[in-house]
Amino acid sequence: MEVQHIENENSLEITLKFSNHEVDVLKNDLPGIQGIVDWYSKGPSQQKINCCMKRIEKFWIPKLRERGFTIPTNNEDLLNLVKSQVDYLDREASDSLEI
Repeated sequence: MEVQHIENENSLEITLKFSNHEVDVLKNDLPGIQGIVDWYSKGPSQQKINCCMKRIEKFWIPKLRERGFTIPTNNEDLLNLVKSQVDYLDREASDSLEI
């Protein structure tokens, strides 16, 4: 499998290229090309997004409550609120401080 990416201002596009061999292996268990697409869209990438969001909620909701913020029910609004905090650091920024 070949993975390529293009980062835009508001998005990240990831392209996967499977060899014919890899497609045939996947089609052994999955119902055709649409089955492969469905499997991948529900698979590790979505699971990682959900796990990361849960960690954000666990870490930030108590801090935001202490600061007097109303906690949004929408994940996108919550993330925007978290990112607006002066002490918010994403992983890359956090790791660079440890060096």
